[in-house]
Amino acid sequence: MKNIQVHFQQAGGMLCLLTVIILLPSFQLRAQDYWEEVAQLPSGRILSSVETVDNLIYIIGGLTTPTQAIAEVYAYNPATNTLEPRSPLPKALGATATAVLNGKIYLFGGASYSNGIASISSYVYDPATNQWASLADMPVPRGYAVAEAINGKIYLIGGFGTGGAPEYNMTQEYDPQTNSWQTKEPMLTARGYMCSVVLDNYIYVLGGGLPSTITSLDAVEIYDPASNTWTIGTSLPTPLIGPGAGVLGKTIYVAGGAYN
Repeated sequence: MKNIQVHFQQAGGMLCLLTVIILLPSFQLRAQDYWEEVAQLPSGRILSSVETVDNLIYIIGGLTTPTQAIAEVYAYNPATNTLEPRSPLPKALGATATAVLNGKIYLFGGASYSNGIASISSYVYDPATNQWASLADMPVPRGYAVAEAINGKIYLIGGFGTGGAPEYNMTQEYDPQTNSWQTKEPMLTARGYMCSVVLDNYIYVLGGGLPSTITSLDAVEIYDPASNTWTIGTSLPTPLIGPGAGVLGKTIYVAGGAYN
C-alpha cells in the first residue's frame, strides 16, 4: 500500500452558490494564487453532482431549497467562459452519486429533497448525443452515496435511505457491459455525506456522517476492487461531514466540510 498524505483545510457550514468559481494556482509563487468569478448559474443550488468530460464541466441537478430538487444540467466551457443548458435529468434529484467511464457520466440514486424519498434509479448521460438513458435500478434506493470507476466497473458505496435511514455501509458494483449489479464486501463504517477519490486503483472514502446521531466522522477506508477487501487508512485530523477531495500526484487533498 502506498503511503498517502491527507491534507486538511477546515471550513464550516453549508454554502449555496449562485456563481461558478475556479482556483487558478501558481505553484511556484503561492502569493499569486487567486479566485476568479466566472460564468453564473441561473439559480443557487446545493448537493449538485459535478463531473468533467472532454474539457467541459457538467453541473447536474441539486437542490435550490431544502425541499426542492431540480433536473437542470449545464455544461461549463472554461475556454469560452460559457454555461450551456444540456438535456435535463429524467427526474429532479440532488445528492446523487456520479462517475465518469468511457466518456459518459453515470448517475445513481439521490433524493427529491433533503432527507426526502431516496431514488432507486440509475442513468447514463452521453455528451456526444446529449441524451440520458435509464439503466438497471440499484438494488436499494439511496442518496448521499459516492461512486468511483475502476477497470470498467463502477462502485457505489454507502449512503442513506429515505429520511436518512437506513445508514448504509454497502458496496455494490455496476457493470455497464451487462447492465447489472453485484454486491461486494461492505465498507466497515456505515455513512453518507463523505467524499471519495481513486488513487493507484484503490478507492479512498473519507469522512462523512450519520444523521441518526448527528455525528461527523474522521474514518478513512480503502477499498481494493481486485481483492474485494476494505482496509482502514489514517484518520482525518478532524471529523468532517460533506468534505471535498482531489488527487494531485500521490497525495490526496481534503478540503471543506463541517464538523460537530
